[in-house]
Amino acid sequence: LAGLTELMRALPQAQLIAGATDVGLWITKQHQRFDHIIYLGQVAELKRIHRTDQEVQIGAAVTLAQSLEVLEDLAPDLGTLLHRFGSRQVRAQATLGGNIANGSPIGDLAPALIALGATLHLLGPNGEHTMALEDFFIDYGNQDLATGEIIRMIGVPTQDHEYFHCWKVSKRFDQDISAVCGAFNLQLDNGTITSARIAFGGMAGTVQRARQCENALVGKSADCSALDPGAKALQQDFAPITDARASADYRMHTARGLLERYLRTISGKAPDLLYPASATPVLSAHG
Repeated sequence: LAGLTELMRALPQAQLIAGATDVGLWITKQHQRFDHIIYLGQVAELKRIHRTDQEVQIGAAVTLAQSLEVLEDLAPDLGTLLHRFGSRQVRAQATLGGNIANGSPIGDLAPALIALGATLHLLGPNGEHTMALEDFFIDYGNQDLATGEIIRMIGVPTQDHEYFHCWKVSKRFDQDISAVCGAFNLQLDNGTITSARIAFGGMAGTVQRARQCENALVGKSADCSALDPGAKALQQDFAPITDARASADYRMHTARGLLERYLRTISGKAPDLLYPASATPVLSAHG
């Protein structure tokens, strides 16, 4: 890590890569060229997973496949989401830090990690500091990462996940980019919502918390009686766009639908919905 810091100080404009699942496309499809590229995949400190009593600490260069088991153990719904992330080959290459640093507004992991209360540990010329993941995304294509600074680690709290759920809505079940991804994490006291963390992808220029919706839910019963005030507040949180994946109206209706599904799920009133574990074909030993 010390060697990386020195190299970045000498080459502050270098493009960092780990899995290169996005940067590779910038080069092959957009024909971008970089004077210097720094590969992070051999930096041991960025490839560690460490668990404390308070959080799971995942190095920025840990691949999605490598992080799957620990994240699935932490929050089963997050494991389900990761199984739908790209293809098996992409999950074996793409890294947790790269996915976050890319800052895609339709990323799947960021909404879930924000709802779980994840933090980023950033390392740069002036030392290390920590920030809440939701504060990292400033605007479309703009993340709070200074020149010469890297994501060293992602910290995911190990507590208060009993009512965490997340869902991805896309045209294909597997190997597709979300139209909307919603993640929900409430704390309850005798059936009353005492705190809320709700985040969406695909609803704004960045992945974003639904703070008005969160405020509207606190103090309400954790059932569908909270749907109308929560859904009205979502309209204050987001003004989604229409693009090739979905219309603005579809996105708003989907966000409301995911909120309803969540409230029905935690109140035990959700219908039994059957989804395949994966639409990816599994080859037999004989092909």
